[in-house]
Amino acid sequence: MDFMNQSRSPAGMIFAVIGMGYVLLSLLLSTGNQLGGFFGYLLGGSLLFGIWRPKAAVLLMLIISGYIDWAKRLLVVADRVTFTDLAFVLGLAPALMAGITIGAFFQAIQGRLAFGKNQLKAILVILVTLAVSLVIARKESGGVMAALQEVANTAGYSCFLFVIPLLYSKAEDQVKLIRWVLVAYLPIPIYGIYQAAFGLADYEIEYLKTGMSILIQQLITGDVRPFSTLNSPTALGAICGIMALWSFLSGPLTAKGRRFPHPVHFVLGICYVGGLLASTSRSDFFILIFGTVMTLTLMNPLLLRLFYGFAITGYITLILISGWLQSRLADIQIFISTLLPPEFQFIEQLTRVQTFSDRLEGFRHLSSNSQVWSLFGVSDEVKESIVSHDPLTPLVLGYGVVPVGFFILILGWLLIRTHRGMFLIKDRRERWLAALALGTAGSVVATSMLSGSRTSIFPITVFLWLMLGF
Repeated sequence: MDFMNQSRSPAGMIFAVIGMGYVLLSLLLSTGNQLGGFFGYLLGGSLLFGIWRPKAAVLLMLIISGYIDWAKRLLVVADRVTFTDLAFVLGLAPALMAGITIGAFFQAIQGRLAFGKNQLKAILVILVTLAVSLVIARKESGGVMAALQEVANTAGYSCFLFVIPLLYSKAEDQVKLIRWVLVAYLPIPIYGIYQAAFGLADYEIEYLKTGMSILIQQLITGDVRPFSTLNSPTALGAICGIMALWSFLSGPLTAKGRRFPHPVHFVLGICYVGGLLASTSRSDFFILIFGTVMTLTLMNPLLLRLFYGFAITGYITLILISGWLQSRLADIQIFISTLLPPEFQFIEQLTRVQTFSDRLEGFRHLSSNSQVWSLFGVSDEVKESIVSHDPLTPLVLGYGVVPVGFFILILGWLLIRTHRGMFLIKDRRERWLAALALGTAGSVVATSMLSGSRTSIFPITVFLWLMLGF
């Protein structure tokens, strides 16, 4: 008798009832935040469910990743919020990821899932990624626990490289997964639009006042931007950008020979664009634009070469002219303001280009400050004197040209191998799925290189690694 049948036996039902009774009694008798305690039990249950049903747990993890931060804010409704309560809520996704990985590994050992050289390579890549991320996080945070938390919320989801090819090896299963997520995430843009129109709810304001979120800065400055069920306006913009990209480019996935999206997917895409607008995260429109162009060019080798040529040339040019462009942003902002209707704060936020000056500051140092460039990193005194919001400048400052150049060479080599493998795919639908996955990941990374890293923000990092797993 298999495990599932055992769980349906009378003994299994009795244990389940006893377990639920124990949880209920513990919550009723507890003196702390009862909702936080409930999430504590869910944390353990998530790990066990991931081990028991790893394939179903992947879908569950993707769905709850969009609402974990909303659940976190609900804690203030129950009682005083502690950091332990936050850890219970925020640990749900990492616990599921850990359970999924363990469950998939056990099934592979039992012979229920195909396990070969590709899985061994994936495990090696995951271990290297986790090790490098831990070293970097340890250096940046200064503490072991903070570093482990950072790795769990970012590089920990690299386990998708191992579990997705095992659990979702068929293109049809991957397409179904995307469809489920597109529907399940629909409340996110809708609620973001509601917040843009009517403001934050009282419990959300109360949570921000606890000081447990960096978004308290919005209350201090009075510049409150919608974040829906996620942790920041940036996360809302990026997730809506990814979902809009999937919606609009889903046509070839839904039917053979179809170029345009199904009407339902087109409507979903419009809703996600609405959420992207509501976030006022202007840079995240680049995810939709860049992702579309990259996906289309990935279907043709010649167009792909031209695309990379233009992208690399454009990025280098932006670095070189950053100082000149930075000095003219104020004039550009004044010109845009003359075209806008007066006292329209939402449009003003959406067209605010002068904030891009902070992003250009790091590029300006790269192009004009010789102190930035060193073989193996600069001193702490130099790093503290240079302000930057892009990920490239801190890497050059912290590690130097040699390690960063070596990393870029490895990344280029991996991209070449990935493209060669993708062009060997004969089925056009499967190739389009691979192109969409790589286009999504590439657009997130490209947006990060231009406007601050999104690769370390939850749940963006979840979908980045998911697409790389495809």
